[in-house]
Amino acid sequence: MIFPAALLFLLAASATTVLSGAAVTNILYSGERLSTGQYLAYGEAYGLIMQEDCNLVLYDYKRPVWATNTGGIGRNCYCAMQVDGNLVVYTPDGRSIWASNTGGARGNYILVLQKDRNLVIYGGALWATGTNNGLQGMGPIVITSSFRTDNNNNNVTVTSSESVV
Repeated sequence: MIFPAALLFLLAASATTVLSGAAVTNILYSGERLSTGQYLAYGEAYGLIMQEDCNLVLYDYKRPVWATNTGGIGRNCYCAMQVDGNLVVYTPDGRSIWASNTGGARGNYILVLQKDRNLVIYGGALWATGTNNGLQGMGPIVITSSFRTDNNNNNVTVTSSESVV
C-alpha cells in the first residue's frame, strides 16, 4: 500500500484523534497504541502507519521502506508500545502477530520516528536522582508557589503547596 496524497489528507483531517486526542507526533509512549489509520509522522517526509490490513509500515514520502509484513493476516489491528519496551502488533482479539522482541524490565519506553527516518525504541533509565514522589499515574501535580521579600529585598520567603488534580 502506498501513502497517497488522499490518505495523507484523510489522516491529517483526523489528526486530532491520533494518540488519544493529541496532535500528530513522532513519538509513541509506553502504554499508548496506534489503531488502524493512526500514525506517527516526522514532518511531511516520513510516516509510520498502522494500516487496515494489519501491516505496520514506515513510509518515506510515498515509498514504503520498512514493514512488519503482517498485511492480510487480519483487519483493524493495532500496534502497542508496551511498558516492558516491546513494540507489538495485535489483532482486534488481542493475539500478537508481530513483535520487536525488545521486552525487558517494566519502565518508561518511547518509540521515536527520528529525523534520519530511523524508527527507534528508547528507554530504561540508566541513572536518576531518586527523588520521585511516588505519585505516578495519579494525574498531574499542581505546584503553587508564592515569593515574598523583606522590606530591604535581602531575604526571600518561598511558600509552596502541591495538589493532585
